[in-house]
Amino acid sequence: MNSLGMKIAVALLSAAMIAYVCYQAYTAFYEPYETQTAAIGEYIQKVELNGFFLRDEIVLSAKRTDVVNYNYENAQKVPRSAVVASIYQNESDLHHLRRLELLRRHRDILEEAQDRESIDGMKLDLLNKQISASKLELVRYVDEGRLDELADTEERLMLEIGKFSIFVDPALSYGDTLSLINGQIASLEATLPVAQGSITSEEAGYFANVVDGYEAVLVPELLEDLTVEGVEEILRDPQVRQLDNIGKLERDNRWYFVALITAREAELFTLPYENRQTVQLKFNSESVRQVTVSIEQLIVERDQENAVVVFSSTALDGDFAVMRFEKPQAILADYTGIILPKEAVRVSKVTDVEGNDITAKGVYVQIGDAVRFKRADVIYEDNYVLISRPNANDSYIANYDQIITKGKDLHETAG
Repeated sequence: MNSLGMKIAVALLSAAMIAYVCYQAYTAFYEPYETQTAAIGEYIQKVELNGFFLRDEIVLSAKRTDVVNYNYENAQKVPRSAVVASIYQNESDLHHLRRLELLRRHRDILEEAQDRESIDGMKLDLLNKQISASKLELVRYVDEGRLDELADTEERLMLEIGKFSIFVDPALSYGDTLSLINGQIASLEATLPVAQGSITSEEAGYFANVVDGYEAVLVPELLEDLTVEGVEEILRDPQVRQLDNIGKLERDNRWYFVALITAREAELFTLPYENRQTVQLKFNSESVRQVTVSIEQLIVERDQENAVVVFSSTALDGDFAVMRFEKPQAILADYTGIILPKEAVRVSKVTDVEGNDITAKGVYVQIGDAVRFKRADVIYEDNYVLISRPNANDSYIANYDQIITKGKDLHETAG
């Protein structure tokens, strides 16, 4: 073999050896699929909102003074021609009235607590559970700053403890305590202060003691011509202020919450989510709470980065009666199950329990060197994930399965 031929042979042999080494490295390290481990978890889909309340309100014209005694609490129903508030001469008059009201409530609680008919048939373990639940509720209200809700729970706890004491000691009586309370009530009633004036409701409605200046502006009629630009303008510089009016009446208990969202987020409030009609709104107000609301409108305008969604509800309480500009969360989904990324979900033909060929959603999983299709027991699905209910049937996706999230020409193979 001449020198040129030898060089060519050596070059070819070297190339072959390099190719062989590369192939071995490729087969050793190449993974044909990308996988992730299936895991049970909680999936919460939420959207941060920025918006305001619309209500049908009328302002009580009387001005606030330092010695006003309200006869109704926020969100309490007020009949027509009712005395909403009374004006007194000084603070001591209000203290007098509040002391009298407190004594009357305590008297009623003690009388009910020692009512034998209400105790007969009760179980001691049930009373214990009720007392424990009320104690925990008190602690939670304090932690959450819901101090305006403490009074009702305190009185319920007082009644439960009172019944418990009578239950375990039938000879016990609150007679002496009631006599003392009745004497104090009689003394206070004899010196009852006289109101210097009163404020009467011209219409029936739900009372609120805060007037912020938007009562004639942010009204339900605004929904008729609502635009994205209009909502942006209202939210750009909200001038919330508490005026010195006595309060206002909300003609009915329905309120609307108008929120600004992005145009992309607007897709979350429409199909393909099974014609979603309601969502949960979570407000971070004085009493952190979650409420079910209906979707009334969705405004998406061409070439606009933002959109508008309008919710409504009749869940009226002391907070909702006075809130105006808020930034709640819309909870669109809250499910627990096996969370599958949408890019891993495939559709394949399977055989059901009756032997029929059907089309089902699921994922391909890698078991050793084999690939197998496993069905999803769907409880929720959106553009991002599919939530599968844990299922003991081996043909369904299971916790810790290796889900194939990326791979070409996926099909079942034998290991």
